[in-house]
Amino acid sequence: EFFHGYTYSGHPLACAAGIAAMEVYQDEDLFSKARLLEQELEHQIHTLQGEPHVVDIRNLGMAGAIEFSSKLNQPSFRAMEIFQKCFERGLMVRYTGDIIAIGPALVVSTKEIEFIIETIRGVVRDLA
Repeated sequence: EFFHGYTYSGHPLACAAGIAAMEVYQDEDLFSKARLLEQELEHQIHTLQGEPHVVDIRNLGMAGAIEFSSKLNQPSFRAMEIFQKCFERGLMVRYTGDIIAIGPALVVSTKEIEFIIETIRGVVRDLA
């Protein structure tokens, strides 16, 4: 039997898409742009410190996480509520446990980073 892996492993079309994506990253200098934007994201996300129920804020590069205190006898419920309300306001975040995570695309603008943080802030305050 000839082992071929998964249907997408080494598939010429998938490889071509990957190569094209790497060329866009290089041509548009996205990693250098991200290095500048990560400072803005770090500054903005840490302005959430002191908001209701915020326990911790972490970030690395263009990824960030906000940890919230659990509701009594309802672990992960607070983050799920925040996720739902953010979605209703046009922002998709991820949640796991009582943590929401953001990871904007490397083409994000400063204005869009502000939208992300201010949307989270508004939701957190509304749910407090």
